[in-house]
Amino acid sequence: MSGPSRGPALLLDHANVITLDPGRPRAEAVLCRDGRVVAVGSNEELEAMMDEDDIHFDCGELTLVPGFIDSHSHFLAMGLSALRVDLSVVRHRDSMLEAMAERAELLDEGEWVYGVDFDESQWAGVRRLPTREELDRRVSDRHPVVARRICGHIAVANTKALELIGDDLDEVDPETGLLLEEVVLRLSEVVGVTDEEAKGAITLATLKAHEEGVTAIVDMADLRTFRTYREMAEKGDLDVRVFCAVQARDVDGLTTRDAEPVAGGGGDMLRLVGIKAFLDGSLGARTAALGEPYADDPDNRGMVLYTSEELRSLVRSAEDTGLPMFLHAIGDRAIGAALDAFEAEAANGNPLRHRIEHLEYAEEEQLDRMKDLRIVASMQPNFIVQWSGPGKMNEERLGPMRANRSEALRDVWGRGIPLAFGSDCMPFGPLYGLQGAVHHPVEEQQLPPVIALRAYTLGSAWAVHAEDQMGSIEPGKLADMALLDADPDEAADLREISAVATIIGGQMVHVATDRFNRAVHRNAQRALEEALMDTDLPRLDLEGPREDDEEDDDL
Repeated sequence: MSGPSRGPALLLDHANVITLDPGRPRAEAVLCRDGRVVAVGSNEELEAMMDEDDIHFDCGELTLVPGFIDSHSHFLAMGLSALRVDLSVVRHRDSMLEAMAERAELLDEGEWVYGVDFDESQWAGVRRLPTREELDRRVSDRHPVVARRICGHIAVANTKALELIGDDLDEVDPETGLLLEEVVLRLSEVVGVTDEEAKGAITLATLKAHEEGVTAIVDMADLRTFRTYREMAEKGDLDVRVFCAVQARDVDGLTTRDAEPVAGGGGDMLRLVGIKAFLDGSLGARTAALGEPYADDPDNRGMVLYTSEELRSLVRSAEDTGLPMFLHAIGDRAIGAALDAFEAEAANGNPLRHRIEHLEYAEEEQLDRMKDLRIVASMQPNFIVQWSGPGKMNEERLGPMRANRSEALRDVWGRGIPLAFGSDCMPFGPLYGLQGAVHHPVEEQQLPPVIALRAYTLGSAWAVHAEDQMGSIEPGKLADMALLDADPDEAADLREISAVATIIGGQMVHVATDRFNRAVHRNAQRALEEALMDTDLPRLDLEGPREDDEEDDDL
């Protein structure tokens, strides 16, 4: 009786392999078969293991790392943003209004003009948000218009949009059109997204993930989105591994089928991994809950969105379902509330791996409690690039002293708190985030490159109970990898590094041929120059004699 059929293997050799396996941190080659890593070792060892029909990919001495795992994303929303008005690129208030007005001219009357991801802290000149009346006058009074801030916790709507949203809610200011928190978070439900639009958006987001070397994401989704992922995964249309956290309001609607993973690519392509709840807002919107007032708004300490009993009930419910809580807590007041609930209701040792999302400003005593409770720190180092440092938004909101203690990556890692990195899609891209972790403006908070890389791979895998399957390059694990055009351990600016190839389940899902060829050429030139520097051989004079050369008297 014959054994199971073996598909062709993929050999990735002549690589600078960073495995994140303590037993073999570096290697030259990786052999993959049937979606998993078969062997890691030298070029010669692994070439000898190949069969005639196997596939060979010469990495040109570029750097091969485990596939990045974005531990906190809004994946569907990122794809939908490509269908909306991208305000992340505008650098002036007037430009924002002009961009939405241009979109309104292209739409039929009554269609939504939905602008996303503006960041007034990056604007030149006036940084005041537009009002309802200005959106009516300068964008359109014939379309519902809404502009959502990059943090996703604040937005502005015009009159027609308010009629559809409802202007009698506590989080809606009908005079200015200002929207806060839950209303903003559920805007897509009001605007409306068809199933086909959702699937198209996921496909667009997946292409972006492949380009960034991201092989798995954790999406802070809702139950409808999770079931869209399931439909795609069951049809074989999901080309990135997805771990989903659904909203707390969705828990009662979960079924036994929702808990079943969907296999593919040598492992799971989709799995439900948590329950998401928001404890506070954002620093940008001044709704993150702080113990002391905002430096630029002395009467404001932000907002906590749950009472202590409501929060404890959420954690109890999560424990009952066997899913971890993903608690969004940015300010120290919200972080303290989260820790109180976990301490009161979570099992000792945190076997479910409950998490705090963002953890932007925590007191040292709170980090000590996180260590004792074994709570996961799910952090976004790209926020550091965006908003940390002298004169940037965090300093404006918190003042210099608190700002210097924000995004305290080294304090978290140094305590042994489980650390997972993600992007929150602000922007999506692990190399951008790694730049913030390695080059934090507060030197004491900088992480070594390999530790930062680990948080974006093995740390993220651990946070969703997947460390036995992914996060490092080891035999038996999923063959999910990214080929980079530079070594993160040597790069001065990690934002300049590109993923020139991405592998999921042993399949090449992305190859940037031009960038790959340029990187291999640069590596070859550098190796040649280093070899010439190290040799004692005489140099050839290719230029010939020069006028200032002295004649040799012996000739």
